[in-house]
Amino acid sequence: MIRYRSIACFFSALTVLLTLSEKAQAQFNTLFDTGMSSKLLTLGVRASLTSSNVSPNYSDMFTDVYNASGNWGYGFNVGFVVDLNIKKYFSLQPGIFFSNKSYGTDITTLSDETSYFSYVKKHSRLYYLQIPVLASFKMNLIKGIQLQLEAGPYFALGLGGNTRVNQTTVSVAPVGSFVSWDIYKYPYFGNSDMKNVQMKTKDWGLKIGAGFKIVHKYSIAIYYMAGIENIARNDSGFENVAKARNKEWTLSLGYDF
Repeated sequence: MIRYRSIACFFSALTVLLTLSEKAQAQFNTLFDTGMSSKLLTLGVRASLTSSNVSPNYSDMFTDVYNASGNWGYGFNVGFVVDLNIKKYFSLQPGIFFSNKSYGTDITTLSDETSYFSYVKKHSRLYYLQIPVLASFKMNLIKGIQLQLEAGPYFALGLGGNTRVNQTTVSVAPVGSFVSWDIYKYPYFGNSDMKNVQMKTKDWGLKIGAGFKIVHKYSIAIYYMAGIENIARNDSGFENVAKARNKEWTLSLGYDF
């Protein structure tokens, strides 16, 4: 009798497990449509508002830097993406974008030896060609609306730009006290003889984002891009190694054809 009860309990437990497995599979199929897409390739256009920043390590580079801070600036990017639809819920999405970025930097320097104070305010406007390659996962929420989760590397090439500098210097030395103001610009990318941080044209890093796709046509998403490449040049006579990396938030609107 005990043996038969054990067998009955085993089959009962197996039945419950199979039922739960079927329900879990049904739920998975509801969230993720595992069928093949009717279109292998989907072309889309994207337009975005961006907020970007770069924070060079001025305090490490120069001993007389008292404080240095980066300020987020605003810009935009526009471009195209192509979805390689492997499944209805998964695609690989390379894209190409023209990106207009900006950011600011405030630098305060103090020197006991020469008794001077300097405040430098920089504003940079720069342009990139960006190529992200993202893995895109789509999850069904309600009819006509999908949650998109995307992540992957990006590669970028600097096209041009300038940095505008406003510098105020006050010297209170016993001999030769003065106050001066200076305004000038220099190319953002390159390697001039000026003792400023100029950037390399190449960049790469990671891009992650989340958003919604509506009726398989319209999309809205937020992305964060974190640069891995050190874009600062280190051939301008700095006291220590210069470091600078891109970072950016993006609010994107899109349409797929």
